[in-house]
Amino acid sequence: MVDLTRYRAIVDDWEAFLSASERPEPTVVRTRTGRIEPDALAERLRAQGFTVTPVAGLPGFLRVDGGERPVSATLEHWLGLCYVQQASTGTAAPLLAPRPGERVLDLCAAPGGKTTHLAQLMDDQGDLVACEINEGRIRGLLGNVYRLGHPNVLAVAADGRELPETAVFHRVLVDAPCSGEGTLRRRAGRIPRQSRSFRGYVTRAQRDLLAKAVRVTRPGGRILYVTCTFAPEENEAVVDEALRTLPVELVPVRLDVPHAPGLTRWGERRFDGRLEGAARIYPHHLDSGGLFLALLERVAGGDGTAGATDDGWEEVPTAFVEEGEARIPDPTEVEARIGEARAELTGRFGVPEEALARLRWMWRGGR
Repeated sequence: MVDLTRYRAIVDDWEAFLSASERPEPTVVRTRTGRIEPDALAERLRAQGFTVTPVAGLPGFLRVDGGERPVSATLEHWLGLCYVQQASTGTAAPLLAPRPGERVLDLCAAPGGKTTHLAQLMDDQGDLVACEINEGRIRGLLGNVYRLGHPNVLAVAADGRELPETAVFHRVLVDAPCSGEGTLRRRAGRIPRQSRSFRGYVTRAQRDLLAKAVRVTRPGGRILYVTCTFAPEENEAVVDEALRTLPVELVPVRLDVPHAPGLTRWGERRFDGRLEGAARIYPHHLDSGGLFLALLERVAGGDGTAGATDDGWEEVPTAFVEEGEARIPDPTEVEARIGEARAELTGRFGVPEEALARLRWMWRGGR
């Protein structure tokens, strides 16, 4: 078991922290705005016997108590009018503040709570790439994307550390894998003790993911580093290293919910003084889970973004060749086949030529 007493010196109200950590976490839902307004959703849930209360500081979030069944078993949930989400995690997407039409990357996306919140704030306009290393978890991610109805999300099955660096983004979310101490309320207050080898692995992954995020963010773009753990080794220490070695500046976090500042020291260790501008959300702050958030801005300099075009994407190749494929198609043949495809769409199917103007074409497998 994790010894939470090591955090006693840094928690602002130790008794409230312990009391909240030992209670079951209340159910909170995020309204799928664009399809229904929070007041209308609350009215529909109250008509089914639920007690519904807005969560202060989190627009569109509703605490749901009572009822004869879980809110996840309601028609409203299955229709994609709401998403069951920890209140603390509802701070992440608004802090990254994506705008409609931007390019946004979520490096560790499943099960999709923060991903779909980002898409919602983008009014479903722009490009949101949701990367997930675990293909099994991608099913849950896609299920939530489809249920909530977000057409601008592209799910990618990949290790975020290995993404190509020929596309650049306005904003990147790094919801990093971690020891998960902040989720203890979901586990009856019990979190398995993590081995020293796990701690070493996970902090390396966190550093690598954050470095990747910086390399694929355009200058002036922003990166949000998030974990659901209390451990300074996985939070301030990781961001401290980034501030020393990567072309980023820390942007002070501004939240409308109770929280504590980031740490500038942990035992004998000293961190960059700017880390006071990060945020720590403890279980008693929102009657929710624990969360750490640090907002960074990419500055000019450093590696990355070299292969991207002015619109932020690498030019699409006209032929996709599978690894080990024997024949590489001749460019002239490729262009001829693309011409045939365009002619078939316009001539046989009546697709207007102007509708094809923004499409890019790729030969793959002879098609």
